[in-house]
Amino acid sequence: MRRVFVFINGIFNRAGAHDGWTDRAVTWTATRTPHKAEKWEYSAGALTRRFLQQSRAEKVATMLGYYERAGFSIVLVGHSNGSDIIARVLRLRGDQPWFFAQPVRSVHLISPAADEADFEDALIGGDCALLFVYGSANDRALRLGRVSRSLFGWAGLGYGALGLATAPLAEFPNVFVHRNDAYGHSTWLEAGMPFEATMQLLHSRDENPPDVLK
Repeated sequence: MRRVFVFINGIFNRAGAHDGWTDRAVTWTATRTPHKAEKWEYSAGALTRRFLQQSRAEKVATMLGYYERAGFSIVLVGHSNGSDIIARVLRLRGDQPWFFAQPVRSVHLISPAADEADFEDALIGGDCALLFVYGSANDRALRLGRVSRSLFGWAGLGYGALGLATAPLAEFPNVFVHRNDAYGHSTWLEAGMPFEATMQLLHSRDENPPDVLK
């Protein structure tokens, strides 16, 4: 089945810039694999990201519907706050199963600023077949976001810290964790060798997923 990779950025991104990691990821996928690639970009800051978060997820879900009706399987890749958007997309799909033809093939979360609970229902309901988490115990941005949530969560501030977990969603056999504690929040996507290594790992795991029965 034809596959499309959809890349979703985090906050402090300049939507429309030609050299962002989503641009590089689309080019890498289009030139190095037989698959299609898309990016869904937005601009938001730490304090403003929450205002349009659900609207962003609805727009991503609508775009995915076009690909599915054209016969593509879906792969979602999100960094930081992009992982929260993906969680909302999966929730939308779970609420509207009659609209979507199949589960999302796989989800790749890079330094995810989201919670484990955000993905539990999608995994239990079969809305996501495979989930890969790329994290670091030394992700300062997620540590700060976790503290901010404990202090100001009542105001909608702070972030989830799934990327800090050593064994997130361990009860699910179709969840796989890749850790590099030498990395910071965005090291995975820095231009040059870090980005190249991340893309090779991501596509290798997606192309040849682990045996979930082991």
